[in-house]
This record gives sequence, structure tokens and C-alpha cells, in this order.
Amino acid sequence: MATLSEQAYEKIREMVLKAEPGTFLSVRKCAADLGFSYTPTREALRRLNAEGMLELVPKVGFFTARMDLRDITDIYQSRECIEQYVLPIVITKLTDKDKKYLWIQIDRQEKALNDGDIEQYNAADTDFHCYLINLLNNRRLSEFYDNIRTQYRAASNSVVTDHNLLPIQEHKTFMTHIENGEYEEAMQVIKQHTKDAIKRMQDGFVRIGA
Repeated sequence: MATLSEQAYEKIREMVLKAEPGTFLSVRKCAADLGFSYTPTREALRRLNAEGMLELVPKVGFFTARMDLRDITDIYQSRECIEQYVLPIVITKLTDKDKKYLWIQIDRQEKALNDGDIEQYNAADTDFHCYLINLLNNRRLSEFYDNIRTQYRAASNSVVTDHNLLPIQEHKTFMTHIENGEYEEAMQVIKQHTKDAIKRMQDGFVRIGA
């Protein structure tokens, strides 16, 4: 069973993902709103600060992180390094069960887009990619990958508004290549997928004048 600190962490992380950059988070208010005591709430906020999700201003408190285009580029470079290392190892060993799960996430993401549910759209995208990385069974690498994707989700909330079918179609093309045993082609799709994602972020920053 998850500890109170872990439960508080999961709840507050979801709050952070939905909040605007620069939002102030009071330890006492978070504790009261979520029904936790002060100590596990403070531990959860400190953990999110250590992971780069929150900024700590001494004698003031915690704020949701503000990211500029350099931060986003760093995140994508880190993400690409992990994917280009892990995916060639795992995609040749996908079981029918693995493939079924990945197709389910694609369908889930497409349905969410059609429903206008961007939170579920992003969650399905994250689950698709993290599932692949987790197949390597490297706990530290999986935790790092999950962290940088979470940072991206938090930053993209106020930047990316052009959610469309392109990422979903790229997921489908990636999976089709895997089904056909075309692994090099699948990796090329992932490279393009990353380039398209950073382009959407860049366009978003220009649009909002960041």
C-alpha cells in the first residue's frame, strides 16, 4: 500500500500538471484541500521540487515551474537519447500482449481527441511511450523518462493548443512497421515523431510570445 507521502505526491502531481506556470502552492492549503496532514504534503512538494516540477522560493514557498524553450529543448534531447537507446532493443521482442496494449492506447488517445478531452489525450500518449521504455526493466531509466515526460506535460499545458491527429497517425505508422517486422522504418517514425513534437512546442511559444 502506498505511503501517505506517496499518495500526496500523486495527487499534487496531478494538480501541478493542470496548473498554470508560476502558480503558488501552499503546503497548508494543499494539505487541507487533499485531506492530508502537513508532513506528507511537504514531503511530496519537496519531491516535486527535486524533480523539477516545482520551484522553491526561500521564505515564500513552492511555485509550479516556468519553462522556456531552452528547457523544452533539453527535455526533448533527453527523451530522444533514451528512446533511441531503448526502442531498438525492445521493439523486436514485443509480444502480442504488448502490441495489444499499445494499440489500445492509440485508440484511447484518438477517442480522447474526438471527445475534446486533452487530459486523457496526453495521458494516453504518455502511457504509450512509457510502456515501451518500461519493457527494458531498467528502473532508474524508467523513472527518469517518466519524470522528463511529466515535465513536458506540465509545460505544454499552456503552450501547445494545436492537438491533432498527426501524433496518433505516427503512433499507428510506428506500430504497423513493427507488425511487419520493419524495425528500422519504425525507428525513423519515432525520430520524426520527436521532431514534430518539438516543432509544436516551438510554434506554441511563438504564438503566446514566450
